[in-house]
Amino acid sequence: MSTSYIQYLASGLNLAFLSRNSDRHLIIAAAAVAGLPLAVYLVSSYRSWLDLHAGGLPANPVGYFFNLALQLFARRDIRAPAPYTLENLEVVYGAVSRRSFLEPSGTFPAERVGSRPIVLSYVAPQRQTSGCAAGSMRKRMEIFLAAVVLANPNVIEMRPSRLEGPSHHAVWLAESVATRPTFMKGTRGELIHVHREGSTHMVLSLMDVTRAIKLFWAERHPLSGGPEGFIPWNYVLFYAPRSEEEFVVWKTFVAASLRFNSAATVGLSITVPLSLWGITP
Repeated sequence: MSTSYIQYLASGLNLAFLSRNSDRHLIIAAAAVAGLPLAVYLVSSYRSWLDLHAGGLPANPVGYFFNLALQLFARRDIRAPAPYTLENLEVVYGAVSRRSFLEPSGTFPAERVGSRPIVLSYVAPQRQTSGCAAGSMRKRMEIFLAAVVLANPNVIEMRPSRLEGPSHHAVWLAESVATRPTFMKGTRGELIHVHREGSTHMVLSLMDVTRAIKLFWAERHPLSGGPEGFIPWNYVLFYAPRSEEEFVVWKTFVAASLRFNSAATVGLSITVPLSLWGITP
């Protein structure tokens, strides 16, 4: 075999190797270019998620990606007043959930002024980023909750939130209450907690959930309505009060939440002293 022929074969093999190598480099480069927008989105999304004062999940990449995984189970109809039939939910939520606990009985609060606040699409935490409450308002909200708890020590108590983490105070059904409604399995008896920007997660009757959403005061949690033991249908994000008038509406829904949850638990009742409304008996 001549030397020139061997050189010819070697050059052919070298070209084939270079061709395969070039293809590999081309594929890697194309993947990098295609993945660049996704990487940019994930970095931006992660930073926005951290800015929400994360609660419940750890404020690190592990918590963020777990939040992304939860998106697979998130609902997109959280502002629909009632994407269910009340009669079909009575077994779990009880007949009391078809009643309104807003007082005075049978009256609607006024419709919330303006458009709904911006609530980013994260599952955990669920927060609003516009129309937030002032720090002084949030302090008044916490004082109101603490006062209601103090007036009802055998029914409710204040403890660190299980859903948002120990940095958030929450109103719970008292540990001494042994028998609890089925819908409370998802929250384990946690009823209300306020977030740093002034929004509030609370558990309302299904009737009052419908009212709150129709009147632009609230929206459901994205994971609401899951299987038994998960977040219930009546777990809502109530928007932060921006004024004295809205603070009164917020207190009205807090009182309705507590009345409903005590009524749903046989033998319990809640008292909200008139003095907490600024009314002298």
